[in-house]
Amino acid sequence: IVNTSPSSSSSCGQNAESKRRRNIKNGFESLRLLIPELSDPSNAKISKAQMLECTANHIQRIADIRNKMKEEVDLLQHENEQLQQKISQYQTSLPVDGIPIIPATRRSREASYALFHAYVADRTKKNWRFYPYSLILKRIFDTFQNTVTCDSTEEFLRSLNEWKTNSLNLVQLRQAASQAVIDMGRITSLITAPECVPDECVRLATNDNQ
Repeated sequence: IVNTSPSSSSSCGQNAESKRRRNIKNGFESLRLLIPELSDPSNAKISKAQMLECTANHIQRIADIRNKMKEEVDLLQHENEQLQQKISQYQTSLPVDGIPIIPATRRSREASYALFHAYVADRTKKNWRFYPYSLILKRIFDTFQNTVTCDSTEEFLRSLNEWKTNSLNLVQLRQAASQAVIDMGRITSLITAPECVPDECVRLATNDNQ
């Protein structure tokens, strides 16, 4: 027998309403746990409407962050594709037998010139007057690089003696000194503004070392 009395219907309605309110309360409690702003003790007594507004704002921020991250991922993927294409192009342009090897003699000369320029730059910073002197040394150094070889001990001694005979005589040194004076007049303000020469020498030595 089904009880259809008014009191029974009222009781069922109250139970349903209580369950609905309990579910709503549990839902808002879950929001407090999930939304950082709602977990803040200062927001413990805000209204349910404010809680819903905070939740909506939080969802919007998360969506914005997600969209931004997606854009960054798409950009990185595009850059990766471009890099892969460039790598393929470079690989295609490489010689079949590999990258040409720079001869040891050339590497040695390049290293020697780098050390020479570094030495000149260092000495010129300490005393700008070393730079004009380095122009003389440079001409002597050039002849050394072009004459002396290190293929063997015998070849080194032979070429060294040849260099000393042909490049370190008084005539050659005078020519180097004369050319250094000409170069100073050409690359600095030695004639028009001598007071600028010290700074110019330091700058020239530094530029040569780069």
